[in-house]
Amino acid sequence: MSALYGMENLRGLGHFWTGQTSHYAIGLKVGAIPNSNFSIELPDSGWTETVGQTDQLAEIYDEIYKDGALQYEIETFNEGGSCKISYYRSTHQ
Repeated sequence: MSALYGMENLRGLGHFWTGQTSHYAIGLKVGAIPNSNFSIELPDSGWTETVGQTDQLAEIYDEIYKDGALQYEIETFNEGGSCKISYYRSTHQ
């Protein structure tokens, strides 16, 4: 997909975590993917962001998940090896 839409234009959204499953959707920052028909309403505020390098993803996620499950998580990556993880944890868990 990155060859078609550009790595920096892709967004990965993790959502609907349960004990054994999670859902993952891929979207674009700009534009639309033909024949896609999935939408998810996301909160406007309350997100936390962290940035780092893709070769440190295990450590980044260890830190993010130390406080428990998330409601939503958006990943972005670039060709230079950096990443940004934005996540939302419900206060009602």
